[in-house]
Amino acid sequence: MAGKTSVEKSADQFLLLYLINDVSKRTPFVPETKVQKLVFISEREMIGNSEKGFNYYFVKLLYGPYSAELDNDLNRLVQSEIAKAVPTERGANIIPTQRCANILRDFNDLIERNQTFVQRISHINRRFGTLGFQRLLNSVYHMQSPLHKYRKGKRPPTIASLPLKAPLLKPISEEMASKTFSITPAEVEDLLMNFDPETVKGLSQAMKEMRAGGLRTHEQVFADL
Repeated sequence: MAGKTSVEKSADQFLLLYLINDVSKRTPFVPETKVQKLVFISEREMIGNSEKGFNYYFVKLLYGPYSAELDNDLNRLVQSEIAKAVPTERGANIIPTQRCANILRDFNDLIERNQTFVQRISHINRRFGTLGFQRLLNSVYHMQSPLHKYRKGKRPPTIASLPLKAPLLKPISEEMASKTFSITPAEVEDLLMNFDPETVKGLSQAMKEMRAGGLRTHEQVFADL
């Protein structure tokens, strides 16, 4: 599995925070497992339309499609204070913070330029975002994986019929895509900085020192990162 480019990383993390912010307006409970399924369905729809937005690999686990990369990105959003993880009996609910809203506001041009992707995510959230755990799992299990071909005259295998750990989804290549998430090098750099926990920690510390009277220069703040 080849490593992701910085463009793919920033696209994944930005679309992920957009998805979390959008679905949280529709339901007060957004468990990690629901985020996994909503991203899977969104990416599956994008690939079905030859669109390169999300770039996650998914396999089948006990509770449906799962991406370790997505799990890592969720942890990064929490560590970067873009979202909060509120513990529950089944894991954690993901709740966007004010910082998430600020980033979406600051990158409104990026949203406007990528309406194809954000509208697809919003459409998936409207259809599936308010479903309970079992109904959402059943909906996903009745879908087909684009990675599993079937012989002519036979019904395509559903995700429910595939064994555990079976691959379900892989990113579409740029060569195969008719539309790709549009982002400039400057936006990539700014977004990756916003998603970096160490950078956020350094800036938070600088703000505390400013309030305490120990003002530091811009160069001093970033020299510690």
